[in-house]
Amino acid sequence: MEPKTAAEIADYKKLNDEELVYRFVHRHENIALDILFERYGHLVFGICLKYASNALAAQEKTESIFIALTQDLKKFNSAGFKLWLYNYVNDQFLNNTENTTTLPDNTGQNDGMSFYHSDVTDAELQLLEESMITLNKTEQDCISLFYMSGMTYAQIAQEKQISASEVKMHIRSGIETIKNNSGALKNVKQ
Repeated sequence: MEPKTAAEIADYKKLNDEELVYRFVHRHENIALDILFERYGHLVFGICLKYASNALAAQEKTESIFIALTQDLKKFNSAGFKLWLYNYVNDQFLNNTENTTTLPDNTGQNDGMSFYHSDVTDAELQLLEESMITLNKTEQDCISLFYMSGMTYAQIAQEKQISASEVKMHIRSGIETIKNNSGALKNVKQ
């Protein structure tokens, strides 16, 4: 039975990762996978950025990994879902020889701002996840929409009902805050 009210969804979000996996695999509760994506989508995207040829390819690979997880979560059999997921994502790339480790500068899409990973470690990804929580809601939303959803400044501005220059400011401010507070993005160039 899928939760329907905001209170039921909020209670569901309090479940630990292992319980969510169990509910998805054994009870076929799709919201469990949605919550796991909400928790770990940005980390999976970060790993994909390390291997993909560009940000769009990383976004597509992130989506395909979560689609594959609908079958492969049955293989999860221990505590430590985050580590299992990290290894699972890396294995997806190690088994595919078509991937490269550089990302082009997407200046046409993002108004001259480039963002790419080189040798980002698991510890840095964890710091990044923890650091995202310290940002204000608008910064979190803008960063997620820009890097994970591949939206342009104009598209984000329309969705958030702010100007494109404000979107750019929130993205840069958020990244700088993360860099200054945690060192999570020491290998990421802006």
